[in-house]
Amino acid sequence: MKKIILSLVFVLATGSMMNATSSKEISYQESCFEKANRLTNVIAINTNMDLGYDYVVFSILYDECMGGSNGEFVFPE
Repeated sequence: MKKIILSLVFVLATGSMMNATSSKEISYQESCFEKANRLTNVIAINTNMDLGYDYVVFSILYDECMGGSNGEFVFPE
């Protein structure tokens, strides 16, 4: 009887530890460069955009993410 109770306690404790660790969320914040690059690739693929225009789209998306920089493209540091 003692072994059954101890094994039950062990199983319940293990199950609660697994639930505690699986509920943690890993948050990843995408940088403005990554976001603009990802969106530019999506737009370029869906619209068959020419190579010259992807730079323009990228710079617009990057500027919007960074809060605007008077139309000038600035690489991330």
